[in-house]
Amino acid sequence: MAAIKRFLRRDGKLWLLAALFLIGPLPRLLAGMGLIGPQDWLPTHWLQRSTDIFIWAIFALSYDLLLGFTGIVSFGHSLFMAVGSYAVAIGVMKLGFPLWAMILAALLAGALISAVVGSLSLRLKGHGFAMITLAFAEVGHVLILKGSKITGGEDGLSVTVPLWMASRINGYYLALLGLILAFILMRRITRSQFGRVLASIRENEDRAIALGFNVTAYKVGALTLAGMIAAFAGVAQVTVGSRFAAASMAGSGPTIDVLLMTILGGVGTLTGPVVGAAIVRLLSYVLPSFASASPLFARWPLLLGVIYIATVMFLPAGVVGASSSRLKQVFGRLVPGSERKEAA
Repeated sequence: MAAIKRFLRRDGKLWLLAALFLIGPLPRLLAGMGLIGPQDWLPTHWLQRSTDIFIWAIFALSYDLLLGFTGIVSFGHSLFMAVGSYAVAIGVMKLGFPLWAMILAALLAGALISAVVGSLSLRLKGHGFAMITLAFAEVGHVLILKGSKITGGEDGLSVTVPLWMASRINGYYLALLGLILAFILMRRITRSQFGRVLASIRENEDRAIALGFNVTAYKVGALTLAGMIAAFAGVAQVTVGSRFAAASMAGSGPTIDVLLMTILGGVGTLTGPVVGAAIVRLLSYVLPSFASASPLFARWPLLLGVIYIATVMFLPAGVVGASSSRLKQVFGRLVPGSERKEAA
């Protein structure tokens, strides 16, 4: 029982989920090898949607570093995802640079721009900071639209990738690998001394200042790391996802979506953003399919809003936070005295 408890505490649920996703496309791989019949293939759209969920989960992890672990509310986080996407798209399609070089450049660009935006925006606090980050994102959106000769404007840019990356199965596994790497990086960050200082800033910024920490520097560091991970999500989007850089990536819509994912899954948890991304993206696929049954489903964002309100009211800790609390209660009943040992 102690081993099971340690496994659950160390985010074993995510690793079990990752194992299921790894096994998922196995019938399709076996069918491609001729070991099973074509009728056993998994639908291609299932792989595409799963890949999309992985990419949004990476993006949600980056946002949770700000909201959940530092206490920063940003309304312009989508700008950094757009930076990653357009850096690869412009570098490969317009300038002819190698894909691998532009992937590295995109990550550096995301980190650099987020550091600059953070340094300028952190002069304000609270609502002022949130609004100025939104302003930066809107400036980026306008620049993308106006620079149509380079960015493609409203039409966006399609990205041509190597043949081996164009395979939906390979893209699926690459996106899953990217999610696992982002998760491991996030866990290392949040469990480090740097992450503990971020948590102290989230809980009581004035006390962190009194203890001698340079709060502004730590916040800029958190923004820089979050921007780099968000840019990584943008890179995944244009290489193994839709393979298309759209101007709407820099708008406020993606930030609102990722905010919803983080709160729905569980703020300040690592598995929460992943679960939240899966829920929101799956609902966006499933709900419109019922439009023929009722006109209400044609307005599925309204239903999503109702789910969001219900989560905030009845599950303030999110799905993962609520389930973790429930697991602790059940374990405490199964193993008497375990709660006292944890407290000790």
